[in-house]
This record gives sequence, C-alpha cells and structure tokens, in this order.
Amino acid sequence: MAQAAHTLRFTAKPESADELVAVFQRALPHILDDPTTVSWFVGRSEKDPATFVLAHTFTSEEARTAHFSGPAPTLIMSEGGPLFAAEPEIKDFSVMAGTGNGS
Repeated sequence: MAQAAHTLRFTAKPESADELVAVFQRALPHILDDPTTVSWFVGRSEKDPATFVLAHTFTSEEARTAHFSGPAPTLIMSEGGPLFAAEPEIKDFSVMAGTGNGS
C-alpha cells in the first residue's frame, strides 16, 4: 500500500497551458521507471484550463522525499517553470486508505 503522497497545484500562464500539458506528458516515462511510484496523475480544471493538479503516491516517505531530486520533477520544473503563472503549491500527505494498483 502507498505510504506517502503529495499533491501539487500548478497555474500556467493562460497562453502556456497547452505547452505545460506537453511537459507533463514528457515526464510520464520517468514516473513509469520509478519503482517507488504507486500512482501518479495530472488533472486539468474543467472551469479554469490554466489550473492543473498533480497527485502522486509513493511506497514510503523516504521515496517521496527522494523523488524531488529525480528526473520527472527536474523536467517539470525546468521546462515548465517559464510557463507557470505562480510557484506550484505542494502539499504532503500520509495515506490512510486507497484503491488501485499497489494500494
């Protein structure tokens, strides 16, 4: 079961939102290669297409901490950074219950 999670809220510059989608898509192969990832997804707001939420669950708190220096976050922050209207909002969570692969 996943032990730790985080959510990130991204707000893109309105003219850059579609470019940010492409950045998230390029990050996915790195996530798939990470054995500590239990689940990962990025959603786009239906009311505000410049707002995105990324949710990621991990096998442990240590894996969550180590993840931030890995290739997916590095790609998202380096390529996506110029597209952001504001700094991403990051919240860490302990997983209490869940469903899905590895839960």
